[in-house]
Amino acid sequence: MKKRMVAMVLVLMMMLSMIGCSSGGGASEGKEKAEGETYDVAVIVRLTDMYGAWLKVAYEAAEKDFPNLNITVMDHQSDNAKLVECMENAVQQQYDFIVVQTVLGNFEDSFKRAVDAGIPVVSINCYQDWVDQYAAQVYCDEYKLGLAIGERASEELPENAQVVILDGPAGLLLSEQRHDGIVDGLNTRDDITILDNQDANFEKDTAMDKTEDWIQAFNGEIDGVLAASDSEALGAVEAFKSSGIDLKDVHIYGIDGLIDACNAITNGEMSASTLQDATQYPALSLKLITDHINGDIDLFKDLDQTTFDPELIDSSNVKEQLEFYKEQGLVEE
Repeated sequence: MKKRMVAMVLVLMMMLSMIGCSSGGGASEGKEKAEGETYDVAVIVRLTDMYGAWLKVAYEAAEKDFPNLNITVMDHQSDNAKLVECMENAVQQQYDFIVVQTVLGNFEDSFKRAVDAGIPVVSINCYQDWVDQYAAQVYCDEYKLGLAIGERASEELPENAQVVILDGPAGLLLSEQRHDGIVDGLNTRDDITILDNQDANFEKDTAMDKTEDWIQAFNGEIDGVLAASDSEALGAVEAFKSSGIDLKDVHIYGIDGLIDACNAITNGEMSASTLQDATQYPALSLKLITDHINGDIDLFKDLDQTTFDPELIDSSNVKEQLEFYKEQGLVEE
């Protein structure tokens, strides 16, 4: 009888242990580790462009401000399958937290597997509504990114100006939000005419082709181009150059505020661009993780959205921005 009772107790203890492992706690649930112990954070970003490279530098530099966090940056190469692979590796290697710069697509299975394994996830830089079920999100206010250049254009464009808008990929929420911001900014004046808007998919070559078509269709009488990304804005710059139109007569605006756009602003080829400061992502996402560790929030339940405002880059501050990129090691001397 005693042997049977002991066996039953052992079985009960095993069942309770299994329930605890599957409850979403894991090694990263608040205060489970000893005080002063460090936590491993997988940061999954794309290193295929300058912004991703800046994110990598920013997260690695942030370790000094979050000494209990060990940061490992992984590259998903802006490839959906690679992003899934990186998340699976982070789960298998039992990281305590995952920070991921998502791309357009649905990665619910990967997010769910991480959460089920007891690993909180923070999504950055690309708001997607399905993520709200699994992770907190940190991103720059997309509407304000568009609004800033729309308002600046309304200040600078000539009377009765005619403009075109290069949008982001169709069906992407941030594309809609940037477009709405641009239009609302332009609508602070009633004499600006929007001739057309087209999806350029954040691609320079596509934007160049569409702008060349507009130049022909509207006989070159375009006073401004407002683009949902710097790549698109730079495509418009090339289109006007190839058409022999003096860029002094055209106001071109972009979103990102990255090196190529800063150079174009310096050269008088672009008027302005709105910047989403990549250093804000580690500051805000790692603060969420620290708050979870301290027990102030629960990243399995407190799946809030954290946003920050953009900064307008123009001729008044572009030199300082380029100097900052140099200091970050993102520009060769």
